[in-house]
Amino acid sequence: MDEMQREIKELREVVEDHTEAIDKTLEASSHIARAMEVLAQRTKSRNRAQQLNSFVAYVLFTVLLGGAFYVLYQSRSAALTKTRDEALESAQEARARARDLQDSQVDRKRSARAAAEYYRLIREGRSSEVIAGYDALEELELSETEREVFVDGLKNARAEMVEAGFLAGVEAFRRNDFEAATAELRRGLAYAEEGHRMAEMRYYLGISLSSQGSQPEAIEQLEKAIEGRVDQAGIDDARLHLANTLVKAGSLPEARQAFLKFATKHPNHRFAQMARRKAAQILRAARQNERMARETPAPKVVSPDR
Repeated sequence: MDEMQREIKELREVVEDHTEAIDKTLEASSHIARAMEVLAQRTKSRNRAQQLNSFVAYVLFTVLLGGAFYVLYQSRSAALTKTRDEALESAQEARARARDLQDSQVDRKRSARAAAEYYRLIREGRSSEVIAGYDALEELELSETEREVFVDGLKNARAEMVEAGFLAGVEAFRRNDFEAATAELRRGLAYAEEGHRMAEMRYYLGISLSSQGSQPEAIEQLEKAIEGRVDQAGIDDARLHLANTLVKAGSLPEARQAFLKFATKHPNHRFAQMARRKAAQILRAARQNERMARETPAPKVVSPDR
């Protein structure tokens, strides 16, 4: 029994020793667990800090990279925009040139048709239509050669109209058909230019008007004929006709001066002596009128009854 109790005691001591060892082991494990927990927390904190730093670094890197790309984009975008605008402007200019070229071709075709029609009028001698249609040529695209041809055609047409009016007017004048002469000469004068032919037409027109009683216009036409040197066309009695027309108009002092100028300028003319006679007659008549005016007593003024 004693031995059994001793074994039990020893066994109990062994168990207690093992229990104490287990308790120490558990306590050590607890310390280790707590230490591991603290270490894990510290590690976790460090990881969070590292992750935050990494995130901040990533954000900064992204911002910097994005900024660099933005600056690059802006510079490249401006260049591309400029290139695009230049390309659009060039395209618009090209389209405008194409439209102008097309319009020019259309205008040239229209001008060619009109020029051919106008040249046909010239070739057929339709003078009045040539003159009437010339102004429309200013709007056409014509070559220098075409314009020179048309200018010559216009000059010839005007000359033909002037000559036709002159010849028809003189023919009617010689028939004493002064009304027809006036109409024909006016028609020719509408196309005439300054020169001997115009002076001749004014001469015949002035006499025709005077014969119809239109003295003021007749005087005007005869004076213009004299200014246009109608005498160089072989007509030397224009001033004599002017003097006679002034007499018809009652402008006696002017008529006397015209008679005297005619006689002085053409002393050997067959009507020179007659012109001097008429100038003297006008002077005598004027002096007689003055004398009669002085000799005639002034009429008495009778006061009205009050």
